[in-house]
Amino acid sequence: MIDTQVQFDQAMDRIVDAIDRKSSVPVSVQLRGALEFGIASGELPAGGRMPSVRSLASRLGISPVTVSTVYAALQEVGHTEGRVGSGTFVKSISVAANQVRLRELDMRIAELVDLGRDCGISPTELATRVSMVSSRPHMNMRLLIVGNFIEATEAYAQALRRHLAHGDVLSVATMDTLKDVAPESVDLVISPRSLLKSARDYFAETPITGVTLIPDEATRVSLASLATDAEVVGYSYFDTFVTLMKAGIRRFGPHITELTMVVRGEPGIEEAITRADVLVYATGAEYLLETLRPDQIAFEYRHTPDIHSVRKELLPTIEAYRTKVMKNGEATLKISDSNWFEIEEYLKNDDRCILPLGSTEQHAWLSLSVDSILSEKVAADAAAPLGVPVFPAVAYGLTPYFMAFPGSVTLKLTTYAALISDILDSLYATGFRRILIVNGHGGNSPVQPVTMEWMEQNEGARCRFHDWWRAPKTMATVREIDPVASHASWMENFPGPGFPAAPCLPNRSPM
Repeated sequence: MIDTQVQFDQAMDRIVDAIDRKSSVPVSVQLRGALEFGIASGELPAGGRMPSVRSLASRLGISPVTVSTVYAALQEVGHTEGRVGSGTFVKSISVAANQVRLRELDMRIAELVDLGRDCGISPTELATRVSMVSSRPHMNMRLLIVGNFIEATEAYAQALRRHLAHGDVLSVATMDTLKDVAPESVDLVISPRSLLKSARDYFAETPITGVTLIPDEATRVSLASLATDAEVVGYSYFDTFVTLMKAGIRRFGPHITELTMVVRGEPGIEEAITRADVLVYATGAEYLLETLRPDQIAFEYRHTPDIHSVRKELLPTIEAYRTKVMKNGEATLKISDSNWFEIEEYLKNDDRCILPLGSTEQHAWLSLSVDSILSEKVAADAAAPLGVPVFPAVAYGLTPYFMAFPGSVTLKLTTYAALISDILDSLYATGFRRILIVNGHGGNSPVQPVTMEWMEQNEGARCRFHDWWRAPKTMATVREIDPVASHASWMENFPGPGFPAAPCLPNRSPM
């Protein structure tokens, strides 16, 4: 099997060769379009490392600023990701690969077999019991695939439907008809990667995943069958597609010696088509067929979903969202209950998260971890309706005044400031931009200026520091019940966190 990076580099070579500096289409538009469609078609595979800005600029003979701008645009729409010290890579669109899920299944089966032996049940009897268990409730998914042209998009849908679970419904829409689709009627949107940004602009609250497209078999066979001396014209409907279309024609018709690429609306198109022996037209340009002579050959450069990618990436993604929809409203998206594939998928549509801050310190008759438990509990309850992920509470904070109480732990301010700064840096590096810190311990407040300084140093970052007990309605309710309620009092002892009831003393206990 060819190495991913080797495949990537070969595709990049074809794209660079296909860039035409004499074309009426600006080089920056050709480059961005070629890279976007290359990623969408799988020509530039996920995990491939992009060439450095300077190296690509040198090969194309253009300014590094132009390449840098194109790279930034690709990263903004989620096609690529930067990895510190490694470079820029094409992002995977999968939630989880089958191999990972199968490994997890094998581990769980092994655990189940061990549990069965402990209960005196043989593997054979266990298998019988498993076969008799009803499968979990199934929820039919309402899927929507979007495209530029209705006929081609219908063909994509037809190719995908045979792989979907029984009962799942896949509807079709074009970018022009999205306004007729109610977002709440769709559980998951499927889009060619070249249209992901446009689709997300409309489906702001609906999850979206990409599908990889490749030239279909008829296109590949037609290109390979052309005569060596045929004068071929490639007609692109979009200027952003012309470079990748040219690279594809060169790939599947390497013997073609005379190839001219034109873009809809360009001057001189009629003359070029008239001279051609063969017209290869992009989807959407079927109207050109009426202008051809009887002796001219014409066929569509059409795409189809890459079945390998469908099985490896799209189907696991649909199953992950099926589970998420079934659990909607039942559980918070906790980092401790998630794998990295799920968080990667979440970040394609949202960049928010919550970081609870706690402390390990005396709380009289209550748990030493009250501040951690409550900050995470409040964060989880608030995040559940929004599906925003909640990180585990930072269990240690600033509490030097309680060091006389065994079990209490404090950090130096410099240590704590560095810890919070490092955590924020990590969240930013992996894609989070809007971060809410829910603080559960008043002593942690000195770190708040660190969060403000960090926010100023990281472009696009927003960080808010919130003491949960200072929420106006919360504090008003507490003051109405008990004006002096504070540390280790009833206001920190609720059934939710599961604390045992503290003894009722005749006088106030020391804080």
